[in-house]
Parts: sequence; structure tokens; C-alpha cells
Amino acid sequence: MAVNYADKIAKCEEAIAKKQNLIAKREKQIEKAKGELNPLLESIGCPQVVWLNKEESDRVDAFIRNELLTKHPDKGYYEVYPLGDIHEILYNIHEYQYSIKEAQGVIEDKQKTLAKYRAQVDKEQNKDLLIEQMPAVFREFRNELLTNWDEFDIRNRPVIEKIHSWYTDAKYKISSRIQRVPYEYSWKSLTDEQKAMQEEVKKQNRPFNRMMRYLEARYKPYSHLEYLIGLSDEEIHTKNVEATRALILELYERVIKYTGAITDAFNLHVTKGNDGFATINGYVEGEKGTAKVESHGCAGYNIVRYYVRTNVYPVH
Repeated sequence: MAVNYADKIAKCEEAIAKKQNLIAKREKQIEKAKGELNPLLESIGCPQVVWLNKEESDRVDAFIRNELLTKHPDKGYYEVYPLGDIHEILYNIHEYQYSIKEAQGVIEDKQKTLAKYRAQVDKEQNKDLLIEQMPAVFREFRNELLTNWDEFDIRNRPVIEKIHSWYTDAKYKISSRIQRVPYEYSWKSLTDEQKAMQEEVKKQNRPFNRMMRYLEARYKPYSHLEYLIGLSDEEIHTKNVEATRALILELYERVIKYTGAITDAFNLHVTKGNDGFATINGYVEGEKGTAKVESHGCAGYNIVRYYVRTNVYPVH
């Protein structure tokens, strides 16, 4: 399935913007708090703060502790004005500063993720450019196969939906008749009565277990089409666009492994196989050598859809 990098990039940018707004908000709260703090510090003879970095914070803490110990040794911060207010404002400022630091960390991580997404977008765009620069026969093969797969999937979707509905309904009915086997632990630890009960339940379950195995065997040849259930025509087409894109890029990479830069693909042709699906066969010449391309249709219960298997060989 294609990754929607546009959405991922938009979410990253939105997260960064939110954290930047939070930082701006916290900075305003810090300035407001410092505006309330400095008059209180001045009232007790403590130098005012400018940046409230660690050095200034430690100085203020030491000053108000000394003020408390020397003048009010038997009281706490909040019992002496304005020491309690100063202490609370300092605490809030530290919380704001921590919030800013945390937001800056999130922004840094999101910016790294954003760079990765943008690099991936560039990579995908380069792949699209590569497809445009391929010999036309590769794009013709992709377009023919895309049409084949769309028609195959849309034709088979109602079939698998009907069969899957029958299968799940039958499986539920059979499962509801299968009893839980009692005493499912060491046979040696069971009494004769418990063993007899267990054997009786297993005996009653046997015909339903056979029915379940038969049901699974009947459904297995269709199970590879489950990916079609619930998909619209547009969703099917989108999936097939990405699948054929990946196929043609992989085929092209295997061809140029033997040929190098392609100089002649006039002997490579797209034809219809006996099954009506597109195949690509022929020879491709390049700067390093010549490659032979052969393809044939293949399908089975372990293959997602009717597929065209391509083989590429070097020609010596």
C-alpha cells in the first residue's frame, strides 16, 4: 500500500507549529512572572533577575533561604510575606522553562522525521521520473497489466464477498456446536470418570471437527482474494497502480543489472497470453550486454492475484 507522505508531512508540520506556539506562550508567561517577581525581590533587598538562568535562580534561592533562616528560623516559606509568593513564582517559572525544553526536544525529533519524509518524497519522485525515462515498452506493459488487474479484481470482488459471507456464517454455526473439552491438562492426573467425560466430548465433537476441516478446504482456494472485500473500484485501482509501479521498477532494475544503460529495446514486446493477461518478452541491449526477458502468467491459492512472473537472463 502506498504511503501518503503528504499527510505525514502535514502532521509533522502541524506538531512543530503547535510546539512553537507553546514555546511562545511559555516565554510570555515567563516574562509576566518575572515582572511580578522582581518587585518582590526588590522589597526584600534581593537583586532583580534578568534571564533567570541557573546561576540567577540559585542566587535567589540562596538569598530567600538565608532571609528565612536569619529572620524567621521557626517559620516556613509560605508563612512569611513575600517569601512564599517568591517561592511559588520561581516554581512556576521553572515549570515553564522545563516545558520549553521539552517542546524544543519534540521539535528537534519532528524535524528529523520531517527530513526523512521529504527525502522519501524526493526518492519517490525520482522513481516516477525513472519510469518516464524508461523505454516506452515498459510503460506499455505496466498500463496493460494495470487494466488486466483492475478488471480481474472488480470481476472477482462480488464472488469473494459472497463466498466469504457463506464461509464465516458456516464457520460460526459449526463452531457453536463444538464443545469445549474438559480437563485439558495431564492425562495421567485425571480420574477414570474425568477421562470418560473427556473422551465422550471428543467423540461428540468429531463430526463437527471434520465439517470444519472440510469447510476450510473448500474456502482455501478463494482465501487469496480476501484483499478485495469491502474495496471500492477506486481503491482497487489505487492499489493496482502502486503494485504495477513496484513491479515495473523491479523488472527494470533486473534488466539493467545485465545491460547497464539501455541502448535498444526494440526487440522487447508486450503481448497477450492465452489467459488474456499482458506478458512482456524479448531482448534488451545495453552498454554492458544483452538481457533476455521472459514472462508467463501464474496463479494459485498462495498468490495474491493472477500474476505475471518475469524472468531476466543475461545473453552471452
